[in-house]
Amino acid sequence: MNSANKFKKICLLIFAFLMMGIAAKAAPTAYAVYSNGTLTFKYGEKPTNETFCFDAADTFFSPQWHELNSSSIYTVIFDSSFSSARPKSCAKWFCDMENLKTIKNIEHLNTSNVKDMSYMFYGCKSLTNLDVSGFNTSNVNDMSWMFYWCKGLTSLDVSGFNTSNVTNMTGMFYLCSALTGSLDVSGFNTSNVTTMKEMFNYCKSLTNLDVSGFNTSNVRDMCRMFSDCDSLTSLDVSGFNTSNVTNMKEMFRGCNKLATIYCNDSWKSTGADGTDMFRDCGSLKGKIPYTSDKWDINYATPETGYFTYTKYDLTISGTDVTGENRKDLSAASALIKGTVSYDPSTKTLYMKNATIEYSGNAISSRIPGLTIKAEGKNVISAATYSALSLGAGTTTIIGDSLELHGGKSAIGFIYGTDSHLIIDGMAELTAEGATHGIRGNLNGSSTTELEVKNGATVRAKGATQSISDIDKLTLGAGTNITTPAGAQYKDNGIADASGTAIAGEWVEIGPQKYALWICGKQFTSANSSGITVPNSQGTASYDAETSTLTLNGVGVVYTQDSKPILRSSINGLVIKAIGNNTLLAILGPTIEYSGRNLTITGDSLNLMSAKEGIYMSNSHLSNNLNIQNMKRLYVLSVEAAVKGIVRVQGVDGGTMTSYLTTLNVSGPTSTLEFSSTSPSLCNLNKLNLNDGLSVIIPLEAQFSDHKLNASDDTEVTYAYIGKLGDANNDGSVTMADANMVVNYFLSTDKSSFKNFNKKKANVNGDNDITMADANAIVNMFLAQ
Repeated sequence: MNSANKFKKICLLIFAFLMMGIAAKAAPTAYAVYSNGTLTFKYGEKPTNETFCFDAADTFFSPQWHELNSSSIYTVIFDSSFSSARPKSCAKWFCDMENLKTIKNIEHLNTSNVKDMSYMFYGCKSLTNLDVSGFNTSNVNDMSWMFYWCKGLTSLDVSGFNTSNVTNMTGMFYLCSALTGSLDVSGFNTSNVTTMKEMFNYCKSLTNLDVSGFNTSNVRDMCRMFSDCDSLTSLDVSGFNTSNVTNMKEMFRGCNKLATIYCNDSWKSTGADGTDMFRDCGSLKGKIPYTSDKWDINYATPETGYFTYTKYDLTISGTDVTGENRKDLSAASALIKGTVSYDPSTKTLYMKNATIEYSGNAISSRIPGLTIKAEGKNVISAATYSALSLGAGTTTIIGDSLELHGGKSAIGFIYGTDSHLIIDGMAELTAEGATHGIRGNLNGSSTTELEVKNGATVRAKGATQSISDIDKLTLGAGTNITTPAGAQYKDNGIADASGTAIAGEWVEIGPQKYALWICGKQFTSANSSGITVPNSQGTASYDAETSTLTLNGVGVVYTQDSKPILRSSINGLVIKAIGNNTLLAILGPTIEYSGRNLTITGDSLNLMSAKEGIYMSNSHLSNNLNIQNMKRLYVLSVEAAVKGIVRVQGVDGGTMTSYLTTLNVSGPTSTLEFSSTSPSLCNLNKLNLNDGLSVIIPLEAQFSDHKLNASDDTEVTYAYIGKLGDANNDGSVTMADANMVVNYFLSTDKSSFKNFNKKKANVNGDNDITMADANAIVNMFLAQ
């Protein structure tokens, strides 16, 4: 064997040994090791020399360590390495470990990928402490029997659970008999849950339980849901939708201290099996005597049974909002007009074109998390106190217009409560009070925060102080104190530029407003990235730095009385059309511009209106309307009384001697088409056509007396401007245009000429495309 071959074999041998080493090194995995009563969870290379070593990766419902005697496990430890594990199931992990007393370092259990937590702590009756507050449950769909018979737990923090994907909560807290009032499930999202059977069964030490926010629209089984919760004195199921529930057997059985069950007006008590629903509930104080023959679902009513309509912490015009009147509060008081209703499931007070009056606090709320949604124009007035009196946490106001008038403060906050008022995206909230517009909490031990965001506009005024006693003012992106100029947040209120508290003057908080409207919606710094008009398509956006309004595929029909679709007074405004855009104004002009020097550019823009297509409401000594590099601008007016499509209207009634507007058209590919029953172009000082553009139709038209006239001096009602001879629309006149005209003339299928412009090709003006037009184009090309 020569030395070269020997060296080669040695190299191959070394390589083989290396590969064997790599193959021998196993991929990291999740596993559990049992020793002397302790089960330890680790992540890494699974050892081969351990007697009791179990696979903990992707254990579905039957973990390997259940081969052990579960009662022999006293301690569970999660090693720090287990933080790298991502189990997909924790089902039955600690099931029947009746002697388990301690779980250490559970924070190393990452549950972000877990889908199944059913039976997870089932029968862990020796556990007295359990910290699941850090569990990520966003992907969990099954929590059935999760804490069953954890009878040693006195408290359990599940307030951070994300239950949006959970479908099964059967027996979740069944036999957690030592839990007191510390079980907070008020934040549970139960919209996908289908069964709540025995969910709180035998939680005999619970003194209170907030399930009022449960969404039960998909639940079918509530059998024994609260059975033997014999420390509860009241229960609020007012948010329950039981329309799909088929089983309510023994739902409240054994709740022997339960005196009041609050419900809403839509509780369904027929069609479901409700045998012994109220058995052994002797403390119920309904409208009927409690006897053994009246235990079934027939008595699950507020009128003739044991239920009581819920009274919410919300009063309007002196009327308490209850489960009975919440759907139509205007029927409950003559002082409430329009549409006013309350939805307890979402904690939303809804009003539409409402008028609410009262001598005291017109609306008073202690509901944490209340949302007030105002649609249309709404007016709330209080003769002696506040139009809106708020407390108890966060209140959010959204919607269109809300006008508040107070005999003291327009908006005041209930004494001694921490309050957070959010004005979110509100088109306009006006708060005018005899003393204060908005006044925070006066108690030094409590705080008030005012937050304005997402383009909301807030206006406040009060004789004593417009906005005061606000411990924290939070303004969202693009939101500022805009009025008066130089106003600032200082000393818990709004002060002027010198630092003096503002009184008797309007304070406005909101986005910067631009003098630009589309369909009545004003552009601001908050919505400039895009406005979508209702019942339309496409988006309109505004760039304040370049003063450019971009219309991107906008199609809109506007029916407001005499109002324009687009209105602006921004000097140097540029309207840029992307794609095809159509603006149709039924009663008014499409564009009304009172600024100086408007430019229209881009792809295609169709302006159709009952009045002017472009109305230059001019107040400037000199003004320009620039149609620049516009592929197609089509303007149509259909009202005979309107004098022109492009029109100048001076502030003195249209005097042409003082206010002058020039129409400039440039860009070789620009095409303009104007049509009207009146003059198509009028009240203009000049018409400048650049880059070889001309009036193609009618031929020999002349601009004189501030309008476009035909050769016989008659007013032109239809005009077409472009580059004559540019048959292919490329911006120049070449032999390619002549060739296209010849081919078009000779062709029998003229529909195949997609880019052919007949108006530009009709050079001789006889309204027919012939060889004469081709010859004329050749001559135009040679003469250049």
